[in-house]
Amino acid sequence: MEPTERLIPTSRRADGSLRKEIRVRNGFTPQEDIAKYQTARSHAEAAASVVPGAKPKPASKPSSAAAKTAKNVETASGAVSAKEAARIRAREEEKQRVHHPIPSSNEVAQPMPDSLETLEKKVKNLKKKHRNIIELEAKDIVLLQPDQLEKLKGKADVEAQIQEMEEIMAAMRI
Repeated sequence: MEPTERLIPTSRRADGSLRKEIRVRNGFTPQEDIAKYQTARSHAEAAASVVPGAKPKPASKPSSAAAKTAKNVETASGAVSAKEAARIRAREEEKQRVHHPIPSSNEVAQPMPDSLETLEKKVKNLKKKHRNIIELEAKDIVLLQPDQLEKLKGKADVEAQIQEMEEIMAAMRI
């Protein structure tokens, strides 16, 4: 056996069976002792999930050399602290307020008219609904389900929506 390896002797398991002896190289870290890799973004998200005013959880000391190394890498990788994350969020919110002011109660935001293609699709879907309602009217009302009866009640609304959309489309074409 070389001096760069150490030997874990044969041992007995709780059920009475024997484990084989194991040769381990110096510097080897078992998989369960290696910390999971986390990106700077995942650290920032974890820091951002802290509740303001709450006491932070006490940091546990790393028990193994691999965990200590992972902690050093974490601080060197540029992980963002909770205060820095709060500052960044505040800056982003400020940018949103500056670029997208909230309309006052006197100003009513007018909905943007849909494109002609979108309106045509909506009219097509409404006409399909209208055809389905007409087919339901042809059936015996006693045999209809409650949801089908609700569709029959909405016939006037569907017709009004079709008329309104077609008027808007006509105005857009002119």
